[in-house]
Amino acid sequence: MRKLSDLERDPYGCSTTALVGSPETRWLRVGDYRVIYTVDGGQLLVLVVHVGHRSTIYRD
Repeated sequence: MRKLSDLERDPYGCSTTALVGSPETRWLRVGDYRVIYTVDGGQLLVLVVHVGHRSTIYRD
């Protein structure tokens, strides 16, 4: 949960990476899981799109 709280302060930091082919969508590693999210800069809202195990997250 700490890493998700860190996103609130800096959604572009926290060792996040933009998805290839979709620069407005980013991912964050949390152990074996990945959090896929987008940032709505107009409202400073982080929208978590998907959370899943690293072996399947990019297939969905």
